[in-house]
Amino acid sequence: MKKPLLVFCSGIAVMLLGMSFETVEREAGILNFDGAPAGHTGSPGDGKNCTFCHFGNPEVKTDIITSDIPQTGYVPGQTYTVTITLNSAGTTRFGWQLSPQNNSGDLLGSFGTAPTGSRFFGAGNKYFTHTMAGTNSTDSKTVSIEWTAPNAGTGEVTFYGAFNISNADNNTTGDKIWTSSLTVSEEGTTSVKEASKAGFSIYATQNGELVVRELTVPVDRANLELYDLKGNRIRSWKNQEMGNGAWKARVDGLAEGVYVLRLRSGNYLISEKVHVRN
Repeated sequence: MKKPLLVFCSGIAVMLLGMSFETVEREAGILNFDGAPAGHTGSPGDGKNCTFCHFGNPEVKTDIITSDIPQTGYVPGQTYTVTITLNSAGTTRFGWQLSPQNNSGDLLGSFGTAPTGSRFFGAGNKYFTHTMAGTNSTDSKTVSIEWTAPNAGTGEVTFYGAFNISNADNNTTGDKIWTSSLTVSEEGTTSVKEASKAGFSIYATQNGELVVRELTVPVDRANLELYDLKGNRIRSWKNQEMGNGAWKARVDGLAEGVYVLRLRSGNYLISEKVHVRN
């Protein structure tokens, strides 16, 4: 005969008989007003999202997670702002959990101080989530957190998030669960989206010419942009013919220094540093 299991959650005693651990966690979901438990972002490393406590299928969304990290990538050790924006007409309660990770689930970088209505879970403040005071809002919810980029050589960082668009009935059914992610590159590294390893070599000549050679991907035309190391776009060239892997452009008047040239063509997104000399 199975013995009943007595579980205490926030001062409430619950008698459970023959219930699985997952069922226990689902039932505890109605008590998670003060933050989603650690490990529910939907990342490959976590393997769980809000549906582990709340019934339903998650819906993948885009543009929920944004940041002020420049297109050229984050600078190691620099602090940026990451923002969550949830829009749902008629909703009055929102929950979230966010974590910057690699594919193995390791924490990358570090969060700053949790703003009012939020808190952290996990070692190293790995998971950024809501508190009861932070869940209430009407039609939309926006929350921002500072994030300091990891050490040089870390490469891509993905912010994984899971979000509860609650019907506010204090139950685990009837809520909408969304998941989303944002991947950012390290400045000066090659970021390849949905493609194999790619790259190119850049030469800045003494006569004010910028030259791209040794392009290792099959690109006929591309958009190119030149940025300074603060993420400011200096020059741009649209729909350029690459001409058998070679391309030239005038960069007269640029101050001497290091810049980042970004090439985008189809699924390829590549960034490389170039030193411009007068």
